[in-house]
Amino acid sequence: PEKRYAIVLLLVLFVFSFQGAIPPQTRMNTGFLLVCLSLSRITSVQEDNNELEDSRNEHDDKIMDQNVVPALIGMDEQTAINVCIQSGYTYNIEYYLRGNGTVISQSPTSSETITPGGNITINIGLPENEFSGKLLTLINQKRETLGLAGLSLSDQLCNACDILAKENVNSIDCVRPDGSHWSSVLVENGIWLSDGVYTTRNNITSLSDANLRIKYEGNSYGEGNLLTPSYTLIGIAYSPNNMIVMIIGG
Repeated sequence: PEKRYAIVLLLVLFVFSFQGAIPPQTRMNTGFLLVCLSLSRITSVQEDNNELEDSRNEHDDKIMDQNVVPALIGMDEQTAINVCIQSGYTYNIEYYLRGNGTVISQSPTSSETITPGGNITINIGLPENEFSGKLLTLINQKRETLGLAGLSLSDQLCNACDILAKENVNSIDCVRPDGSHWSSVLVENGIWLSDGVYTTRNNITSLSDANLRIKYEGNSYGEGNLLTPSYTLIGIAYSPNNMIVMIIGG
């Protein structure tokens, strides 16, 4: 367009010159100025185009440095892991209370981008029994580091814990709705322990949270004692409002 504009101006100048309307020296100076202005405009446009192209290339390079995060929600644990590995990402897994063993959330999400080789956090929701199994593994690992035998999950104690969880009996006052002590649930269900403790923790949602907050050592309320050498059995249950309930004894 700039070239056409310059040519038109020069033709106009030529016509007027031919008719004698413009002195020769003026024609020469004006023509030279028009050519310079046209060349300057062409150079400026070319520089703008080059800057735009450089900007586009930089944007494209940034896009190439990032990848779309795979959608993992709803996958079982092993499938989600395989997808991460096949896509070239590292991963870490967090387990949450309640679910069916599939991915319930992830970070970053599938609507975000991630750098090649980046890390994806996979959050798996587990049924209560599987969550308890993984928590017991962590408890026994801690006992084993101290040379203690591992605890065994007792169906009877789990049933007793489930009753107390539904009654929302906490381990501070240990009182059931009928005013009796928590231990009365053992008698009612024909469970005998030579020694045992009752412990609860509120608002437990993830495995890491449970492992951090349960009482391994006894406190002034008599809670905890998960590291008592003579204890061999444990029961675990959860209230509807995510209170974890445990009876530990021998």
